[in-house]
Amino acid sequence: MNLINRLFGKSESINLGKLRNSNTWYPMSLLRYYFAQSDRKNFVEKGFGTNPYVYMVIKKIADVVSDLLTNHTELQNQAGNVIEESPIIDLIDNPEHWHEVIENLMATGNAWINGMDAEGFSGYRELTVLKSKNTKIISSNSGEIQRYESLEFGKWNHYDIDNTLLIKFPNIVKDNNEGLYGFSPLEVGKMVYESSNNIFEAEAAIFKNRGVVSMLTNDTDTPLLPNEIDRIQQDFQDQTAGADKFGKIGVTNTKLRLLQLGMSPSDLKLIESNINKLRIICGIYGLDSKLFGDPESSTYNNVSEAQKAAYTNTYIPVANLLIRNYNNWLIKDSFKSTDKLVLNTDNVDALKAVNKDLTDKTIQEFNNGLIDRDEARDVLGYE
Repeated sequence: MNLINRLFGKSESINLGKLRNSNTWYPMSLLRYYFAQSDRKNFVEKGFGTNPYVYMVIKKIADVVSDLLTNHTELQNQAGNVIEESPIIDLIDNPEHWHEVIENLMATGNAWINGMDAEGFSGYRELTVLKSKNTKIISSNSGEIQRYESLEFGKWNHYDIDNTLLIKFPNIVKDNNEGLYGFSPLEVGKMVYESSNNIFEAEAAIFKNRGVVSMLTNDTDTPLLPNEIDRIQQDFQDQTAGADKFGKIGVTNTKLRLLQLGMSPSDLKLIESNINKLRIICGIYGLDSKLFGDPESSTYNNVSEAQKAAYTNTYIPVANLLIRNYNNWLIKDSFKSTDKLVLNTDNVDALKAVNKDLTDKTIQEFNNGLIDRDEARDVLGYE
């Protein structure tokens, strides 16, 4: 079996004719790109698109962060005053847009957003999220990014770097061209969700093929005739089936033996072990599995504590990452504006307790001389 089949299975093959050639890409570069793209496609299709745990976790992050960005993010001028109406607000006040950005970023470690100008207007008038599983970076031999290409309806479309924003997670693992891509959390979780997928498939097969849970046999060398089987079956159903038979003891004058056809202990352990996969995937994304109905294996005493930790560890950092990028690329570079997006968490119920803890902690650090006045004001959001 050759390398391609070993990596992707016999049903997969590399068709280099479908990869667009350029004067800065050589056959080995195309192969490296194919491997990297296959990983991103796997993260999206086999991870987010197939595994219930990965889908639940990423969708939860997308739901909460999208809410933060649409309902709790303000556009402010230099004086700190809130701007109520602006073309910028029209662009970003879109939960579907944020969902696409966040889901691509969480699944693949990369999110590409292309801005489209309108003649006679300053700033972008339309934002399009590219599918990161189908998007590649075109770079020079020295690693300088020249453009992006995205496969859309069977055609590679070109996107220039000035009008296209790439938001990505840091990547200290990959080298050369692959190091230009963000590092996906699912890179370290790939074996986990693939193993989980196998368990879900095995569980479905067990229940699909399970059928009858037990059988009666006369436990002799003399086989029963078809009419005898039908009669015993009917008599057994009449005597044992139904709510009115609950708790009663049946009696028979025939030597019979019950053969259990249920799941084996190893089957049950296999299914039960899948919850561990949820815990690992949650941990990869900085969440606690208690938020997804797992009452065990939690480091927090209740759901409220797990929820607060989720905001601190995941939701707010992701929201701030997107805000920083949009402030620079969209507002500063495209609209040539000094306005900025600011996350305001004062009215988020789940965060009120978090903000109090942060305030108390910051004041204590200031009083103990661990941070100065300016650092404390910065942490607490004062200008």
